[in-house]
Parts: sequence; structure tokens; C-alpha cells
Amino acid sequence: MRRITLDKLMFWSLTLAAYFLLIYVWVVPQGLGADSGKLYPENHEIDRMLRKVASDHPDWARFEPVGRSYLGREINMLTLGYQHPQASRPQIPILINSAHHGDEKISVKVVLGLIDFIRKSYAHPGVQSLLKDFCFYLVPLVNPDGYSQGTRANAQGIDINRDYFGADGLSEKKELRFETPEARHLNRLMARLSLAGALALHSGAEAIYWPLGESPNPPRDGDVFKKISGIMAESMGLTRVMQSFFDYPTQGEFIDYAYKRFGVLGVTLEVSNFHQPEWSEVDPIIFRSIKGILVYAKALAEHRLGQRGQAQPVPQRQFQVSTLTDLVLPKSPKS
Repeated sequence: MRRITLDKLMFWSLTLAAYFLLIYVWVVPQGLGADSGKLYPENHEIDRMLRKVASDHPDWARFEPVGRSYLGREINMLTLGYQHPQASRPQIPILINSAHHGDEKISVKVVLGLIDFIRKSYAHPGVQSLLKDFCFYLVPLVNPDGYSQGTRANAQGIDINRDYFGADGLSEKKELRFETPEARHLNRLMARLSLAGALALHSGAEAIYWPLGESPNPPRDGDVFKKISGIMAESMGLTRVMQSFFDYPTQGEFIDYAYKRFGVLGVTLEVSNFHQPEWSEVDPIIFRSIKGILVYAKALAEHRLGQRGQAQPVPQRQFQVSTLTDLVLPKSPKS
């Protein structure tokens, strides 16, 4: 396997900067995720978009049904990444999902915006590199019934993001036994994908939370979560960053289960204080969130690099991404 060098990491940094520039000067002015002409598209319009992107770009996009909701609506996935990347190392697999809570429609817009950005700029060398280095599994509608009906819970009246039981599988609480078909589908998906990372997109705050929500005790990888979450938050201008428990205690969260059961370094990204913000607010939210997603991917890649000992640990300075300039060209020490 080819060794990943610090030169490669610098290339990632430069191309990541190019992604941000493309978003800012090209994609955002055209309107992100707005192909249907509606601010919040309907279920069938979202499914049609996923199929069309896969049909138009079979070399780097693939459509796959994941399952069906309690009422029989489709839960679909779009995979972005070259199927046979021209590299000797495997791609880094990351699952991004939204609409665990059906009324949080801005989270879906962020995923559609990410797809739209890559679709419109895939010919750029930086985006080509992104599609070679990473494999993004996108599930925009975890809860299609709730999305259609505008409800937090699924059609059974259950909060899907409280329906993932602990890694030991011994929970006696009814709400933590995979009562929902939607959570069961996500569980089966994670079991076969061998994920490195995951992002669960939500709204109701502007924040980043890492596991655990069920305990005040830090997870084994607490320092890693804190660093990656801090990098994301700094790039997005967010100040609310913490272990999920200290927002409020929960059981059965997706990120807790992904981490405890599969070892996935997943976090919750709360993209907006409002579930369905107005037109004027949507594109800035999407732009900021895409930036955070790409920074998360880069930070995860750098963590894996250091973990495998394939190069010297990345200097802490390279993680300072509060501005685009700092990301591309860290400031020289004053003479």
C-alpha cells in the first residue's frame, strides 16, 4: 500500500480550499439544492434527484435503495466516490444522514446542497481528488414519513434517534430495541459498510455534539472527538461544541450506537437554530455546513494517518482552519 506523506496532506489542504472557493463563487450564487424550484422539495422530488445524479454520473455516483419506512415510503442512498479510484489506498468511507427527525427539513437541504455542489463542480481537479480519496454514503431521508407529514417522530410516533440500543444489545427499555424499521435499516447499512466516520445532520441549534449522550463519562476516543469537533466548529464559526450528554442526556442516539457498536467516529451536526428557515437564510446555512463536512472529512483523514503511523503526526497548526487563508497558508512566524 502506498504511504501517505505530508505532501499528500498539504495537497488535501489546498484542494479543500479550492472546494470552498468553488462553493462561494460558483455554486452558492446559483442556489444550492434548489433544482425543484421549491425551498423544501417533496419526497418524490428528492428521490428523483438522487436517481438522476446516479444516472448522469455513473462513474462517481451510485443510487441504492436502503429500505422502506413504516408506511412504505422509500429510504434511498446516493454514494459519491469513484468506484475504482486511481490510487493504491482504499477510500475513506463516511456516512452522512439527515431527517432522523422529519420536521428538521433544513438538514435535508444541506445533504442536497452537498450533492448539488459536487454535481456542478465535479470536473474541478480538487473535487476529482475528493471523489478519489473519500466515499460518501448519503441518506437524506432517514424518516420519510415524518418528513412528508412534518413530524419529529416516525409514523409509529417513535423518535428514531432514540431507537438505537447499546452495543451490548441488552437494553430492557422498549424504546431502545429497534422498534422502528428506519433504525433497523440504518443498523444493517452500518453493519456492511465498514465506516470510518458518520455525520448525523439535525437542526434546532447551531452546534456539534459527539458521543456519548447516555453518560457523562467521556468515550474512549474523547480527545479525538474533541479535536475533530473543535476543528469543524472553528471552520464554521460555531461555539457550542460538547459531548452530547452535556447538551441533555439521551439514550438510543445514532451517534452513540455507531460508535459503541461499530467504532465509527460519528458526530451530530446541528446546522441551524430553525427547522425550516426562510429562503434568505438557507444558502448561507448550506455553505457553512458543506465547509464543516469537508473539514470533518479532512480531519478524519489526518487522524487516521497519524493513527496508522504512516507519517509524523500532523502539526497542530495545520488544524487551525478558522479562516480560508489559515487553512491554505498558515501564517509565518513574525520575524
